[in-house]
Amino acid sequence: MAAAVDCILKLGGSALTQKNQLETLKAESLRRAAALVSKLWEAGERRCIIVHGAGSFGHFQAREHDVALGTSGGRSAASDNLRRGLCLTRLSVTKLNHLVTGQLISVGVPAVGISPFGTWQTTNKNVIKAGIDTVKNVLDAGYVPVLHGDCTLDLEQHCCILSGDTVIEVLAKTFSPRRVVFLTDVNGIYSCPPDTPGTKQVLGWWIPLLLVLKERWSHLCSHLHYHMTLLEECP
Repeated sequence: MAAAVDCILKLGGSALTQKNQLETLKAESLRRAAALVSKLWEAGERRCIIVHGAGSFGHFQAREHDVALGTSGGRSAASDNLRRGLCLTRLSVTKLNHLVTGQLISVGVPAVGISPFGTWQTTNKNVIKAGIDTVKNVLDAGYVPVLHGDCTLDLEQHCCILSGDTVIEVLAKTFSPRRVVFLTDVNGIYSCPPDTPGTKQVLGWWIPLLLVLKERWSHLCSHLHYHMTLLEECP
């Protein structure tokens, strides 16, 4: 079992990017998110893992080439088009990882980007191998690993999409973090995208989460509140 970490932070793709515009970064939102991570680092939360979504980086390419389906859905073999789609998707998501990591470094966080592709593997979209040793080694050396949603090779369908949420689930089981914090641009969890007609709020999760955080991070709670409710409004 890997040594426990202080916190796993998820930076939502829709909070960092304009999801309906190809590879469009919300630069100010990223700056505010990085500032929060810097405050946590300065407060002594040194064993921290960051995972970010892809947002408008990767989704367009993955959709165009059906990367998530791989060879399922009647396709018996990986085509040149599918392989090209995987490569283009990865090129895009790693661009965002570079931007996120660069912003963290600029505010004093020793961040190191780690892509899951190649060290994580799935079968029928279920994770069977995760690059835990790489993450552990980076943490133990005093750095902050920055992972992201990515493509992965799949034993049954050639490839699939590995979401940032799935990455967090695996990491949380392995590292037993004291906190898992989601920075997003909406006030809770919804049954489907908040701008979809008929969507319902399933849980306003930031309310109990703030109460949990209060004892340990009382000096940061107001700052966290704004990040977890609406990242763009955080001062």
